Amino acid sequence: MAQNQKNAVDRRIQDVLTPYFRDIIQYDPKPLLLKVRCPVLAISGGNDLQAPPKQNLAAIREALAAGGNFKATVIEIPGLNHMLQTCQKGTMAEYCSIEETIAPVVLETILKWFVDTVQETLFAFSSCSQESSSKTNTRTAFQYAHTFVQHSFLDPSTSKTLSCAFLHAID
Repeated sequence: MAQNQKNAVDRRIQDVLTPYFRDIIQYDPKPLLLKVRCPVLAISGGNDLQAPPKQNLAAIREALAAGGNFKATVIEIPGLNHMLQTCQKGTMAEYCSIEETIAPVVLETILKWFVDTVQETLFAFSSCSQESSSKTNTRTAFQYAHTFVQHSFLDPSTSKTLSCAFLHAID
């Protein structure tokens, strides 16, 4: 083995031996997922090598259902890594060569899920109310989504683009 490969392996071993990494490996999210009552969107990349999607998404879905939460949307998006970036292999070494922050399909998926979830919630709420119309529900859903996007984790240019889409959608 070449010296640079040996050094890379040694660095990886040192990473794995840290208390932080051990905590990640030992953490069981199931007890917490059993308590979640709100709608959930879980997205995983098909090329995720850190948290393999088949096992992890199934476990998330099962834990939420076991806790009585059937409002979960669990999606595996092919061709994405752990960071939800478009990738070839999904390796950590590939991360630094990818310029994309997050794949556009992920943003579209989040946006659609959010709007659908807000509309469904507002529809359920308005069916108990006398005064709401379908157009009012849609406008309110988009206004909530617009506010969400403005205050979200998205970078400013993406947030502005999505906000403009919401504003056009409610007109």
